[in-house]
Amino acid sequence: PPQASTLHVLEQDKSQQNDKDISIVICIDISGTMSKNIVSKNPNTGADEYYLEGSILPSVFEILVRAIKKMLNQIEQDKPNAIVGIVFFNQTVTIYGDGHIEKPVEIREQDHAGNSSANLYDNPSYLYNFVKSTCKNYMTYPISQTKIKLFDILDKVEPNTSTALGPALVSARALLSNKPLGSQIVVFTDGVANSGCGNLEDQDDKTFYTNFAAEAKIDGIIVSVFSIEGENCSLDSLLPMVKNTNGIVRKSQVLDVGKEIQLRYSRGLATKVQLTVIMHSYLEFKMKEPTCTYKGNHTLVKEYNDIKPNTVFFFEYGLTPMCLSLIHISEPTRPLYISYAVFCLKKK
Repeated sequence: PPQASTLHVLEQDKSQQNDKDISIVICIDISGTMSKNIVSKNPNTGADEYYLEGSILPSVFEILVRAIKKMLNQIEQDKPNAIVGIVFFNQTVTIYGDGHIEKPVEIREQDHAGNSSANLYDNPSYLYNFVKSTCKNYMTYPISQTKIKLFDILDKVEPNTSTALGPALVSARALLSNKPLGSQIVVFTDGVANSGCGNLEDQDDKTFYTNFAAEAKIDGIIVSVFSIEGENCSLDSLLPMVKNTNGIVRKSQVLDVGKEIQLRYSRGLATKVQLTVIMHSYLEFKMKEPTCTYKGNHTLVKEYNDIKPNTVFFFEYGLTPMCLSLIHISEPTRPLYISYAVFCLKKK
């Protein structure tokens, strides 16, 4: 560029704009650990005691439900036309979608894909196609019409048994299969996935989350995870999935969960963006960023699932060693022997 600093601004193609809001699927962990009562430090004695609210001993799940209801109120206020669905997961994945269909779809660990012997829980592709065909009408109405139904569903759930996070993620992605780019999956969990695909307790199936992130990225889906401080959620295994889809990850004290939920449900300027930077052959990239792909030393490719007005990308570059030649000049006629080292660009 002719000047030292150049600003490039992305603007959405007006011919491709539409007013259809994104869709959001909330995946909620209802495994047994969610039923624990809240314990906090007594400021006077320093001992762990049950947190009291009047005469009520709230569980982790009850506090979480309050936070999710607050989030639903905020979405209704900001995006009344957004379609919001709910998927619960413990040992069973229970799909309510937007709540307008009274009977949910339940998927259990032993269920098979049609006439196939393939177990749905262990086969993401079978599970995805099953949910896509079975639940095609489960994400239909905007939150302005379904919020009360979603509240009722949240109030009737009882946490128990294990944690089938992987099957829940696959089911959520299937629910969003025909939704606008930039739609989201929001996960609330406090434990390690230990059932079905993505099992991190018995099988350490981290590959599932890498593959899932790649598929979600192709679909233009953003994945965010909210977890509870002090619980064994194995966030390290989920971070690449969140990062690769431009989502949010938060781990907070259970009483602060409501404060941490800050969804980015604006569709932004663009989705599924590929940024390519091509340098002159005399220049090369320094301090290579692991999230970028490099083609030699002169071309960089960075993929974004979602571009916001405040999205910023930095890279460092410098002269290549091969473009410099050393010219040594001596002037012995002067009283002192002086040498000059001059670096010059080679001409091709």
